[in-house]
Amino acid sequence: MICTLKKGTSFLLTLLVLLQSCQIYNKTSVSLEKASQAELPVKLITKTKEKSIYRKIVLENQEYYGIDHKNGNWVKYPLEQENIEKLFLKDKKKSTWATVGMFLGITIILVFVFINNEEFVAPNIY
Repeated sequence: MICTLKKGTSFLLTLLVLLQSCQIYNKTSVSLEKASQAELPVKLITKTKEKSIYRKIVLENQEYYGIDHKNGNWVKYPLEQENIEKLFLKDKKKSTWATVGMFLGITIILVFVFINNEEFVAPNIY
């Protein structure tokens, strides 16, 4: 029982770390100006259908840059407005609820499994 509880707890903690990266984006596209003012993570889709995700968009010297974190450093990628088809802001509220909902759902499943522990423990093969 204790071994099962430890495995379940470590599984739950691992899952929690993975779920924190869950991000949901708004369905409506915004302008580069609005994205830079919002200072939220964005998903950018180019006219060639390439997708990029940036931590935020900044405006410096009348040029827009996508900011991302690579190898421990903040990197600025220049953005060309004519190559951008769509730009979606992160929906903080939905992202938070999705993470909480998934965590609660998995926790309920694990609790149910622990309550019915007789079926969860590997059967004796003798």
